[in-house]
Amino acid sequence: DGMVFYALASQGFRLGGTNQQGIVAVPAGYESDSIWNYELAAKTTFMDGRLYVNATAFMIDWEDIQVSGRDPTGAFGFLGNAGAAEIQGLELEVQSRPTDAFTYSLGASWLPKRELTKDQITTQVVAPGRKGDKLPFIPGFTANATAQYDWSLPVANWTAFVRGEYSYRGSSDSELAAERTRFNREQNSFDIVNLRAGVYRSDTGLNL
Repeated sequence: DGMVFYALASQGFRLGGTNQQGIVAVPAGYESDSIWNYELAAKTTFMDGRLYVNATAFMIDWEDIQVSGRDPTGAFGFLGNAGAAEIQGLELEVQSRPTDAFTYSLGASWLPKRELTKDQITTQVVAPGRKGDKLPFIPGFTANATAQYDWSLPVANWTAFVRGEYSYRGSSDSELAAERTRFNREQNSFDIVNLRAGVYRSDTGLNL
């Protein structure tokens, strides 16, 4: 009781499309790319429902990536399919209400692998990405936390609260070829902290 374990495999894809050829000899179109997602996870409950702990390990395989590249001569640009990528990660989520007045939650995501597993080169298209390049705009680590304390006011059905929220996002790059292009811009890591206080009426849901 209170524990669920599961395995999941799911597939997704994006539709292909066409290129504007005109007088330029580029491929007429590009195919769909596909993603397979594999997960092993657990959802658990403790302390008579006051503590929830969920954990997931996952792996994503991305094939035939739709890329903006050029023909092997470098003369013409178009959309094509080239390369593959893999993402491996762990996610953890904790929610708890140790007392009737105090609640908190914690969450984290870690992606030790988020990179191309093949060069983005075929007989038709050449794109910047090479095997081992990290995927752009995807940080290796993110985290969040919240805590809230409620107490009854000396007015019927009114409750006051204070709440703190924190989130962290790790650094990432804007381009696949981060070390080989001057166009890359490092996305610095950052933290966000929010503090709130207010009152609400428990019988109507009214918040102030």
